[in-house]
Amino acid sequence: MPKARKTTSGLEMYYEVSGVGSPVVVIPGGLMTIEQMGGLPSALAKTRQVVAVEPQAHGHTADINRPLSCEHMADDVAALIAELGLECVDVCGFSVGAGTALQLAIRHPASVRKLVFLSGVFKSDGEYQEIRAFASQFAPDMPMLAMNRHAYVQASGSPEGWPALVEKTRLLLCESYDWSTQVAALSVPVLIVAGDSDTFPVAHALEMFRLLGGDTSATAMGGIGRARLAVLPGTNHFGFMQRLDLLVPILSTFLG
Repeated sequence: MPKARKTTSGLEMYYEVSGVGSPVVVIPGGLMTIEQMGGLPSALAKTRQVVAVEPQAHGHTADINRPLSCEHMADDVAALIAELGLECVDVCGFSVGAGTALQLAIRHPASVRKLVFLSGVFKSDGEYQEIRAFASQFAPDMPMLAMNRHAYVQASGSPEGWPALVEKTRLLLCESYDWSTQVAALSVPVLIVAGDSDTFPVAHALEMFRLLGGDTSATAMGGIGRARLAVLPGTNHFGFMQRLDLLVPILSTFLG
């Protein structure tokens, strides 16, 4: 059922709840709506209570006078979790939503039981430089963003806020950051999922896996650690939600 709750920042965050069971929060990628997550929320809702959110300025959630950042959006999600009385949840984020989910685990560790990191980067230079250069040219009327614009207008009911969202997203994607130290300090179980043709090399996902204690002789001898790594074959960033045949069983096993 669609609802909205006011967070501590004053943001009226839109969210949808479906399913019954242990809660998992789903966070879409940048410029995306819940609808653009395809069948992932409904697939997870077969065995879980899914709380799908639309962060600041995305879809049904109106903008506020604040830049977009994964840290701010993570704080908003944490406030929503507390407001709903959920205490500790699993969290699944895609792309920019993955960065938001990661920051939620970093900044609010008591709120997160398990983290699913879908097609995200934990430091800005992990992404191909050509992709970062492309993101720096984002504009409201860019043809490649037409589907996102349509989804935004369908959700918000107006194109009025679209230019501001695109500009704030452009600035967010051009920021320099490195969360390596914070990643290495995480204690929650983490599932990293990348496409084999993603916006970053598979080596970046492997680097995050290693920071979390994976890819060592200890794990090779049977001591499975807190991290998992999956690489989806024949998958790029923009077709990620079309690979639910591969993705859902992996997520269900990890979250279960």
